[in-house]
Amino acid sequence: MQSSSLHIKQFKHDIASPLSVLKTMIQMNDSWNDSDKKVLSMALKRMEKIVSSLESKEEQVNSSPYHLIEQVLEEKKVEFKDKSISYKFSFSTSAMNSICHIQPSEFKRVISNIINNSVGAISESGLIRIKGHLKNNKLIISIIDNGHGIASTDVSKVLDLGFSSKNSTGLGLYHAKKVISKWRGNLKINSVFNLGTKVSLIIPITPSIKALCA
Repeated sequence: MQSSSLHIKQFKHDIASPLSVLKTMIQMNDSWNDSDKKVLSMALKRMEKIVSSLESKEEQVNSSPYHLIEQVLEEKKVEFKDKSISYKFSFSTSAMNSICHIQPSEFKRVISNIINNSVGAISESGLIRIKGHLKNNKLIISIIDNGHGIASTDVSKVLDLGFSSKNSTGLGLYHAKKVISKWRGNLKINSVFNLGTKVSLIIPITPSIKALCA
């Protein structure tokens, strides 16, 4: 346990320098427009928060999943701008205004990993849809792609630690399931091989002041 803690401290120490260099380069590079700089700065801040969370536990706060997903999508459009992928982001009005008691950085990490999986499942051109609606005081967020899908024999295993249908760590969906369960939520996966995959996040919403006073 002590060895693991030392490794984390060393990693945090070592990563600080390249992060600082990247931040300086963003500020100094005049070839990027303001929109690109904004997205890159957001990505760097997210990296810093991930590194920071290695030792200290991020607190759960009332947050807007809709706005957090918006920020992640801005990053992804830059990250995967060389790929022929379209994004469709549609939330119902009630879902758009919903507040959930979550860890914002962890939530963005979960959404980022799921979108990365969708991008990886798309061979050439494709579509990733992110939909949100309310049901029984829960926000249901669905991320749907038309990629290669998951074999029926593997669907039940994709949430297991270390399992991966490709050459990766197999941590993304396991981490997502673990984090969402801490928020009293759930994660479901439906997939049809060669047609696509749907990942659904089900998270309790925080009652609004208006609802509490009704």
